[in-house]
Amino acid sequence: MLLSRLLPLLWVFKWASGVCFLLPGMFRDINQSLKLELNSVTVQEGLCVLVPCKFIVNPRNMLSDLVFGYWYHEEKNTQLDSLVATNNPYQLVRGTQSRFHLSGDLRFNDCSLDIRDAQKSDSGSYFFSLKKEGMTWNFCEEKISVHVTDTAQNSTSHVSGRASPGKTEHLAEVVQVAMGEAAIKFLLLGICFFFLSMRPHEKRVERPATHVDHSATVMD
Repeated sequence: MLLSRLLPLLWVFKWASGVCFLLPGMFRDINQSLKLELNSVTVQEGLCVLVPCKFIVNPRNMLSDLVFGYWYHEEKNTQLDSLVATNNPYQLVRGTQSRFHLSGDLRFNDCSLDIRDAQKSDSGSYFFSLKKEGMTWNFCEEKISVHVTDTAQNSTSHVSGRASPGKTEHLAEVVQVAMGEAAIKFLLLGICFFFLSMRPHEKRVERPATHVDHSATVMD
């Protein structure tokens, strides 16, 4: 009996401290869920990736212009998880504000995350949280794992996720090009930003092969 009273208080405390703490099943809202089309993404340092994300909460009518979403980088060696992206204009984001963007429209249950100019320090696990007028939905069970590789690697972008029977698995839109000239790299990074800005109208990024290409792009 005492445990049932203390756990909700512990949940509030953990949320206030910025740590994603998972309650036992009996205390969770069965009407909330998060669908990540990917379990993990791999992107070359300096380039960009889009992580598709959908969520469900109850009540449905809580979604409005006043709802705020937050993406956190789960820190293993600190007590606080790092906020990397939000649509809350009053919330300060340190260090990643220009590179991480909550690009999805929360009014349509879209919590997609854009990561641009990826850095090695971006590697790790990320989780999503939703907040409105004192109500908070923490999606701690569904996390995305990000892996950032060295720029010197002539590797292919890899993404992994869940495939439903009879349905083709959707992959993240990844632009992955390895090259030797820094100027060309910045040019392609600008192209990457351009195509991400066209989402959701364009779901596939394609371009003619050139003599500077040394690795392939894996697309769905």
